[in-house]
Amino acid sequence: MKKVFCLGVNKSGTTSIGSALKILGYKNLDFMDDNLILYDEGRILELLEISERWDSFSDTPWPHLYRELYKKYPEAKFIITQREAESWFKSVLNYYDSRIKYNHVNQLFLKFFGIRNCKIKRRVTGKDKALFISKLVERDEKIIEWFSNKEHKLLKLNVPVDLNWKIICDFLEKPIPNTPFPHAMKTDTYSQYLYKYYKKRLVEFLEAPLRKKIFMVKSFLKRKLEF
Repeated sequence: MKKVFCLGVNKSGTTSIGSALKILGYKNLDFMDDNLILYDEGRILELLEISERWDSFSDTPWPHLYRELYKKYPEAKFIITQREAESWFKSVLNYYDSRIKYNHVNQLFLKFFGIRNCKIKRRVTGKDKALFISKLVERDEKIIEWFSNKEHKLLKLNVPVDLNWKIICDFLEKPIPNTPFPHAMKTDTYSQYLYKYYKKRLVEFLEAPLRKKIFMVKSFLKRKLEF
């Protein structure tokens, strides 16, 4: 099975893409903050090794690595989800709601847009709109330009219009499943997402062997989440 990488940013339909890929039979890897930390520490080779164990990828840090992933998997296919900028930023504001301060994960979210060494210790506000949108446009244009001589490898999806089985299945050469296309995380705020995410991770922790438990605890302590 050819690997599939979603290069969209947070709140641009990536969770829906991940859910769709699972329905199509892909072993999909979505967001894991352990992998985000590996990326932040520059441990790219470890991430590439992790990529060997999955069929598809739908969240950070994989969109950062499209060049490395294309080199490693020349037969892979890539999907970039693009959402109308004003609507996207409104969703970002809802996601990073007023109860959540910038923490380690949020700082890495800023790095996703090339905003490094950020000293801001506050929530996302409307004042950030121009900066975020400009970085979003710049980022998407950079990716599309890089794939300009290999367009058959990149599917550009206009979210939510293009989130349907026909467009995606035609690109992946898969039969259309007899089930509605998944539209995930329409209303969750960041705090709601964190509740669901850490509930899932708690179950994984309780079922993990001792060595994995130790690794998970070290990763959690390193993040130093600030609520």
